[in-house]
Amino acid sequence: KSPQFQPTDGDQVRRRGRSARRPPPQAGPARLGRRASDQDKIYRKMGEGTFGQVLECWDRERKEMVAIKIVRAVNKYSDAAMIEIDVLQKLARNDATGKHCVQIRNWFDYRNHICIVCEKLGPSLYDFLRKTAYRPFPIDLVRELGEQLLESVACV
Repeated sequence: KSPQFQPTDGDQVRRRGRSARRPPPQAGPARLGRRASDQDKIYRKMGEGTFGQVLECWDRERKEMVAIKIVRAVNKYSDAAMIEIDVLQKLARNDATGKHCVQIRNWFDYRNHICIVCEKLGPSLYDFLRKTAYRPFPIDLVRELGEQLLESVACV
């Protein structure tokens, strides 16, 4: 059983520097993954899944709420997270407006947990379904979601 990161409300997470797995790719003026002097304050756990959990945090450097996906310290999950980081960075380069794809802000390795910092978005589709008692989506929402997916794929 792998160690699990167990945050408590108000915990401070200091960005720890670049991962030992491989050097981070360039993204904008700063190199992602490098030691940062800022800290993120954990507000709450937003969700949990097989790969790990997502925390809602305050990014003191950018002065915005972010979502930090903390991946379990399991090699296959860490490897998948590094691929996800590469894909998110590619999407960010190809989506100049930042309106079509989730925007990665940073990533770091915290005690062998790959952590991916992204803009904070709304609830997941699963959470939305659960809150609506698993009723089918209205057709207008299905069209809107389909349009968003096609615009996102165009960024690849």
